[in-house]
Amino acid sequence: MLTQSVHETSLDLLYRYILEHGLRAGDALPPLSDLASEFGISVASMREAVRSLEASGVLTIRHGVGMFLQAYDFGPILRNLSFSALFDDRMAEHVLQTRQALETGAVGFAVNRLTTDDLDVLEQTLSEMQSADTALAAEYRFHSLLVGCLDNPLLEGLFRYCWLAYQQLAGVSPSEDRRPRYAVHVELQEGLRDRDRLAAEASLARYYDLLTHELGETS
Repeated sequence: MLTQSVHETSLDLLYRYILEHGLRAGDALPPLSDLASEFGISVASMREAVRSLEASGVLTIRHGVGMFLQAYDFGPILRNLSFSALFDDRMAEHVLQTRQALETGAVGFAVNRLTTDDLDVLEQTLSEMQSADTALAAEYRFHSLLVGCLDNPLLEGLFRYCWLAYQQLAGVSPSEDRRPRYAVHVELQEGLRDRDRLAAEASLARYYDLLTHELGETS
């Protein structure tokens, strides 16, 4: 079994190789044997390092083809989340708090960065929030656009992860009364259109109060 120090050394060498060669998502890595030879370590050590990066979503292995870097994917985290929730009955609450922190920080920037077209799209989603069939998808588009206007792929990825994780952990009842959510989104859209940061932040806080209350009722 590999010691931790050997494993960490292998990972460090692999990260360094990727950086020094300027590799990007979609680029191929050399075969394991070539990497191990270049680094002066065993193929087994190199294989463990590669498997770690694959498990964390940094690279993908196409059997018979090769190893390729990929844009960071939160899929592996989502796949393990249900298992982790077995040991932490507050996982949904933690995910919701994380998402709130992300959006609370983003809304101040969004007030000034959302274009007129963006604001029109937000307004269009409001009518869809009144229908049980389209409400959840419209709510996702609303918040995704709010975060997306910052043009920060990492932030967008974290938001998407938190959204999916919360739906997975908390679930959504088809019969849920979504009128309170609709009303608070109308207020939020008005605050954004008026470029009123304080109003937008207050509406967003009320939205998360609703989610927290709903989560408490389903727990």
